[in-house]
Amino acid sequence: MAPNYTDKLRAKSIVVIGGTSGVGFAAAEASLEFGANVVVVSRTQKNVDKAVQRLQESYPAAAKRIRGHTCDLSSEQAEADITKVFDFATENGAHLVDHVISTAGSFPNPISLAEATPSNLVAASQYHFIGDLMLAKVAVKYLQPAYTSSITLTGGAGTYKPPPGWPLWAGVGGAKDALTRSLALELKPIRVNLVSLVELGITDDQDRSQDNRHSRSKLQRL
Repeated sequence: MAPNYTDKLRAKSIVVIGGTSGVGFAAAEASLEFGANVVVVSRTQKNVDKAVQRLQESYPAAAKRIRGHTCDLSSEQAEADITKVFDFATENGAHLVDHVISTAGSFPNPISLAEATPSNLVAASQYHFIGDLMLAKVAVKYLQPAYTSSITLTGGAGTYKPPPGWPLWAGVGGAKDALTRSLALELKPIRVNLVSLVELGITDDQDRSQDNRHSRSKLQRL
């Protein structure tokens, strides 16, 4: 019997924004294991090079299917930088992308209502809302226009059950939730989803292999 599921990503093209660590790196690993071609994206060339090397060492047979590029979704020139990523991933539009995954973002620090200012609201939105909006704007030009294509964004549980000191981040998260729902209509037949992630308590002194196991555990829950 021919496989019904394990070949779904074979030879597909996947761009993972924030794909050099954590859940993004685990998504890149899983995509490679299912036969996809992967481009991992991060803010710095150092992170990109390190992630590509780790992936190629873990999957030597897939080395030619692993590439990397830099991009900072929070920068003023984010749209231009995202365009460079997709020009690279598609060889200037010659080979369209099938899936885009974005796990990029800074870890949110609590900001109370008394501490909230327009400037830190804009700063919080830059990665977690504006960056993803620009990502969708550019990505749709390079995605296969079919229901089999997708954009997957990530958020956090604090949007739906915010702890004390979380009004700013809950608001930004709610905006991202609404953005995702709107994009799902705007970009159809391309599918757009938001996955809410939960921290599992990884500490700095845990080794890389344990970090990867946690990342895989997170991915399996998606």
